[in-house]
Amino acid sequence: MAYEFEGVQYGKLRDMQEARRARYVQLLEEGLNFTQAAHAVGVSKRTGKVWRNGRTRSNGRNERGSSQVSV
Repeated sequence: MAYEFEGVQYGKLRDMQEARRARYVQLLEEGLNFTQAAHAVGVSKRTGKVWRNGRTRSNGRNERGSSQVSV
């Protein structure tokens, strides 16, 4: 099964998700606000927040956010 984002076909879902996340970071750097960037790549504001800040797992361990995003 192929996955598509911005006209590019990806063989793996993970590859497409990485492209979306990279585009989200790029849009933030270009000056879009969090909500606009999230909607532009097709994710929720909540997903955008997780991408920026990382997420806390139920066991208390933190996953890292996007190190490229400076807010």
